[in-house]
Amino acid sequence: MKNLKKYIIIAILASVIIYLSGCASLTYNPHSQTEKVKVTLNDYTGALILCGTICAVGRLFSKVLLPSVFGAQIHTFAYSIIFVVIIAALGIVLIIASFFFSFFL
Repeated sequence: MKNLKKYIIIAILASVIIYLSGCASLTYNPHSQTEKVKVTLNDYTGALILCGTICAVGRLFSKVLLPSVFGAQIHTFAYSIIFVVIIAALGIVLIIASFFFSFFL
């Protein structure tokens, strides 16, 4: 009987936590998407330019600007991941993409 009360309390808390976390609203509903997005060559070009730029900046930091931090050498890929996280957190992917599309394409 004691275990049953624990399970009931855990089940109630789990349902409340899911409700508060928003996980219930993040489920995929295929009927909610009504329009299809067409990917063009400009989208692929922008993605490749952004990827190349991030890799180049990561290589620049790992070889020239900041080759070691506190005596430990940081790899190019690690710097690339750091810059991807910074770009995603600041939300400047659209700004970068619009810059490249307006001047180069």
